[in-house]
Amino acid sequence: MTFIEGQQEKRVYRVAYSSDLDSGEFAPFLHWLLSQERLTLIPVDPERKDLGDYHARLHADKDGEEQRLKIDYVGNRPESTEANRFLRERQHEYNLLQREVWLKKNGRDPESGKPFLLKGTSTAGSGDVGGYLLGALLPIGLLVMIALGGAYPAIDTTAGERERGTWETLQSCAPSLTTIVVSKYLFVSIVCCISGTLNLFAMLVSIRSIVAPLLRDSDSITFSVGPVTLVVLLLGVIAVSFFVSAALLLCAIFARTFREGQALTTPMFMMIALPVLPLSDPGLQLNSKLALVPLVNLALVWRQALQGQYEFIYIAETMLTLGGLILLALWFGSRLLRNETLMTGQGPELGWSKFFQVVKGVFRGG
Repeated sequence: MTFIEGQQEKRVYRVAYSSDLDSGEFAPFLHWLLSQERLTLIPVDPERKDLGDYHARLHADKDGEEQRLKIDYVGNRPESTEANRFLRERQHEYNLLQREVWLKKNGRDPESGKPFLLKGTSTAGSGDVGGYLLGALLPIGLLVMIALGGAYPAIDTTAGERERGTWETLQSCAPSLTTIVVSKYLFVSIVCCISGTLNLFAMLVSIRSIVAPLLRDSDSITFSVGPVTLVVLLLGVIAVSFFVSAALLLCAIFARTFREGQALTTPMFMMIALPVLPLSDPGLQLNSKLALVPLVNLALVWRQALQGQYEFIYIAETMLTLGGLILLALWFGSRLLRNETLMTGQGPELGWSKFFQVVKGVFRGG
């Protein structure tokens, strides 16, 4: 956003104008436009109608009895549309300047022509505004980065093992299947925790640069995170890391190759990002019902913590909900791996019929 805005602010517009405008009632405005930094004015034949390579064209046109200055531009060319907007802004600025000159010439205060001035003042502190922006941006970035950090370890410890043919070797060792599943899960969870923690501190340090295009002239906005808020954020990072790791491993279990693992875990990123969309509604508050919705509950906990609100009952309910889902996913995953064909990755490609057979076997104990 910063790069695009910088390119637009530096763009110089090439504007053609009818050469007969050099004299007449529009000449003062045209001469004033020549002093503008981002405009290059080129005189052209008054009979010329096409724009050619120019961004816009100025010409005089009669509207009834009045002579008006008109702008021709191409609406499907962004630079031409921007040139039209830029010229209209300069016209408004020129009119204001001429109005001030007329008032001064007639011995009046330039401000006297304004009936009243409406001025807005925000009662929110700079830290409150910073907390609001953090609460809107940080949860989305954290959830996506945590999922990205755990995706490849989750695929490598399941589909990667099958592709390398090391599942059988691992199974013949002393550890039980439950121990193997838990160890793989802890490995992926730790990687997710590291990824989430590093990204949390990176976003807190660089948040001002990230939202600079949104701040405009509000340089007084501060981004500060207190110790209690930081603890809540870190606790949430750990909880969501363990939850996302369980979900990723559950998807990757069905993959026979690394490529299949990537295909199966890709929808998880969409599922992780979609629950955060309710955060766009500032009126949505964490309650006992929303605390039962995975990821939405944690995103709301983060947002409220960044705004200085701590409802520890709902925070505890959120952690219990995620903990229950983690245990359910681990139980389901360990039961899935008891299927020898699924564990070794041998046999035909996994289709819907085979998928439902495997899932039925989990609940039947087969």
